[in-house]
Amino acid sequence: MSQIRAPYARAMADLTNAQIAAAFDELGDLYELDGAVAYRVIAYRTAAKTVRESTVSIVQMARDGRVTELNGIGKIIEEKILALDETGDIPTAKKLRDKFPSGLLSVMHLPGFGPKRARRLYDELGVDSLDALRAAAEAQIEALADLGIAMGAAGATVSSETADAVITVDRVDRVADAVSIGRRSLRIARQSVLAGMGLSIGAMGFAAAGHLTPVEGALLQEAIDVAVIVNALRALRDS
Repeated sequence: MSQIRAPYARAMADLTNAQIAAAFDELGDLYELDGAVAYRVIAYRTAAKTVRESTVSIVQMARDGRVTELNGIGKIIEEKILALDETGDIPTAKKLRDKFPSGLLSVMHLPGFGPKRARRLYDELGVDSLDALRAAAEAQIEALADLGIAMGAAGATVSSETADAVITVDRVDRVADAVSIGRRSLRIARQSVLAGMGLSIGAMGFAAAGHLTPVEGALLQEAIDVAVIVNALRALRDS
């Protein structure tokens, strides 16, 4: 199983509050992915919020033994800040990362996914990487396109009762129209899925590199969602 190096690991420079907050956000996500009790997940997310909003250096406060003066930060959180300062990682986070495929963590960090959805996809569909997610999405689209068609103008028949779609007029050309519409809808659905995933992954990369603020990232994700929905609505137009 491949390993992931924490994005906030440092060489010489002091850790910033944003890096420490990201570490606790990830730890909360990993605990949720692992099915931990809710209070533990909430504790680390609360600590991340406190660190992120602080106007003083959290790592310096931890070195001075004063970080527990802040709301939401106790001895256990303090120990993890010091470990992060000394080694560039939190041992608990590393242990949790090692429990799951590295690709699953990439799925978890996709905008709009999160640990609950990633774990459900992993448990139910075996999705453990971005490639597996793309394959699962395409398989679902292919399944929707694999429809049985029956001619049903004369009333209920065995074929019309068991078919996925029924043409209500006895005109063979309507079958061709249905096939054409189905193929076009499949093509648009595939474009929407791949474009949405690609743009979201790109946005996630920019955010991870520090080029986007949380607000800008949220707005960009909304714009991506709207663009993908608008593209999907092309399937409603006449072929």
